[in-house]
Amino acid sequence: MGKWKILVVAASNDLGDFLSIFFNKRGFDANVVDTTRHIKEKYVKIYAELSRKKYDMVLLTTTCLRSIDIKALIPEIKKKHPAIKIFVMSSYGSSEFIKYFEGIDEFLTMPFKFEDLVEIVTSIFDQENRIKEAQKKLDWAALSYRKKFRCEVIGYDRNNYRVRFSQRGGVIAIESIPRKEIDGLKSGVKNFPYLEELFEWVRQVAQGEGKS
Repeated sequence: MGKWKILVVAASNDLGDFLSIFFNKRGFDANVVDTTRHIKEKYVKIYAELSRKKYDMVLLTTTCLRSIDIKALIPEIKKKHPAIKIFVMSSYGSSEFIKYFEGIDEFLTMPFKFEDLVEIVTSIFDQENRIKEAQKKLDWAALSYRKKFRCEVIGYDRNNYRVRFSQRGGVIAIESIPRKEIDGLKSGVKNFPYLEELFEWVRQVAQGEGKS
């Protein structure tokens, strides 16, 4: 796959340039939105850049962005780009302040250690890689049902994947599927009774034949 794309929102002549160089040297594709301008100009530039290029993560910092600005930006970014990851770096690190940033995927207190920054960003994209790999396997297993519904891996924990089943009329169901049922799928193997039973139930619900 291509490089992970990161949009860094920070003062470009300071932390922004540093983070951009830091990420690019480590194989990411990072660009900076300069936040030294008036707040309305900052918003316009952030939204314009996110529309110009498909980013995987946006990194918001409290260098030239106030906490209240970040709080306002997060829901707007998520509304327009629901799949994007949001990482906040702030000089304020109390647990109550972290809760203030509802909707973020990761948080790091400044000043920070390089190893902590690398660990967090790697963790974010490792999760994405796992979900994408599970999605490929699920797509293959559900191939014969795809005209009836769509299935998307939307998250996971230690034991389960969370899968959303939907059709044009909206969401059919959100189910927890044991990770072993998807991780254990192999190309060419057509025997997956647990998933076949689940797919058939979803198909029936989608067609109004079963209970939702």
